Amino acid sequence: MEGDPSMKRTVGVIGGEGKMGSWLRRFFASAGCPTLSADRHTSLTPQDIAERCDVLILSVPIEAAVQLTREIGPLLRADQLLTDICSLKRDIVSAMQGSTRAQVVGMHPLFGPATASIQGQNVILCPIKPSHGFAWLRQTFETQGARVTVTDPETHDRTMAVVQALTHWMTITLATVLKQQLDIDSIERFATPVFRLQLGLIGRLLHQDPELYDMLIAQNPEGDRMIETFLGEGEMLRRAFVCQQEGAAVLRRMRSDIGHRFQAEMERLEALLDRGLDPMPLRPDSAPEANEGF
Repeated sequence: MEGDPSMKRTVGVIGGEGKMGSWLRRFFASAGCPTLSADRHTSLTPQDIAERCDVLILSVPIEAAVQLTREIGPLLRADQLLTDICSLKRDIVSAMQGSTRAQVVGMHPLFGPATASIQGQNVILCPIKPSHGFAWLRQTFETQGARVTVTDPETHDRTMAVVQALTHWMTITLATVLKQQLDIDSIERFATPVFRLQLGLIGRLLHQDPELYDMLIAQNPEGDRMIETFLGEGEMLRRAFVCQQEGAAVLRRMRSDIGHRFQAEMERLEALLDRGLDPMPLRPDSAPEANEGF
């Protein structure tokens, strides 16, 4: 891993036959890098690719990644790069650092395997220290159009407590309220364009791996604190809006304080809504009955 960061490296992916592992192999192959894969049913083992690759990526759940690090880490040389794609960074980066002589970088691509292009997508890198491997990894992503942010594992996990843990908990909570309080089958007839986006987020979450979302919420060391903070702020805002009739004043203060920071995001959302969202098809048994006089 010494020398010019633009040089092509052989990339090995443990978990390379999974959805994200396959995406990583395609991505690095498109960047001109030979790739190797080790998975349950491949002829190559993790030990095989650890010996043959320049860059070793752990594309497995965090518990398995920590265990593999302890098994594979001691086999790696100082000129190799060991990295991972776990959604939480503190424990896995600590395990990698304590298990190997190789260069260590925690990595978190903030997108899923259905992403067609990395152009404009966010990638977080948590290097233990500056290294040739880190420089190569960063340059590879940036050359292909990704937006790379460099931070430490603690800052990453604290931020993900909001970006992932709290956000997914809010989506699950909204889904629970909808299920308990409304007729799910007819909700589309009452949906605004913005609410359709919310329904899409609920549907997307419910059709993915439950274990993943359990982990993102339960295992983030800051997740519970962020949820408690949200609940406390929510109660204060409930009183301001419902009891004290001060909601408009609260919103004006917020707009003055932080509104400008969300200008670009607002414009992107407005452009999406302006293009229109196709209504969801109605179930035959959810059509409303005719009401005389209306």
